[in-house]
Amino acid sequence: MRRVQTAFDIIVVGGGHAGTEAAAAAARLGASVALVSFSRAQIGAMSCNPAMGGLGKGHLIREVDAFDGLIARASDHAAIHYRMLNASKGAAVRGPRVQADRRRYQQAIHDLLAAQSGLVVVEGEASHLRLKGRRITGLMLGDGQELGARAVILATGTFLGGKLHFGMSSCAGGRVGERRRRRWRTSSMISSCRSPGSRPGRRRAWTGGPSTGRGSSASRRTRTAGPCQR
Repeated sequence: MRRVQTAFDIIVVGGGHAGTEAAAAAARLGASVALVSFSRAQIGAMSCNPAMGGLGKGHLIREVDAFDGLIARASDHAAIHYRMLNASKGAAVRGPRVQADRRRYQQAIHDLLAAQSGLVVVEGEASHLRLKGRRITGLMLGDGQELGARAVILATGTFLGGKLHFGMSSCAGGRVGERRRRRWRTSSMISSCRSPGSRPGRRRAWTGGPSTGRGSSASRRTRTAGPCQR
């Protein structure tokens, strides 16, 4: 019978861009790492905009890539359209950008994590932090399983107690088709984060509604070709 590992050097909660990079970086440095995600299949999922690069994000991707990160390698694997933004302007404001295939990008992240030694993916809901006084000793999962660690990195993004606003009404939620997370004020994870004396906060994000295509004509649109398509 295979023994399930429950003690790690570092636990990372969240399988988005930040979580996968943190887990892989810690494992590359020789730490034993558990990457905890609500859904194993959703690790590396791209939200909203499948563009990688540009003026702002491009700088960040280069910096992560300099430390042997995942995002640039996965973007190269999934790229379906290349373009140099502001190509007619000075070098200081130019920025390479790719449009990535969402499924290929996600699969690339899965492959890179699977190939990284010292990294274990744990599927489950992070319920609350285990504390000994003011020191974090691990993580409790929603099914009662306990994971021990010397450090816990929370990279949950907007999904920890996420709230959706529709005009004057709001409700708890996340991506379409995924199970709802707990509300912000009643989350046991947030309560355990407040226990050591820290004060968690939130920032708002706004995403415009998608176009259905019914109100526009494709004949009036202009095709933009990448350098390899000209």
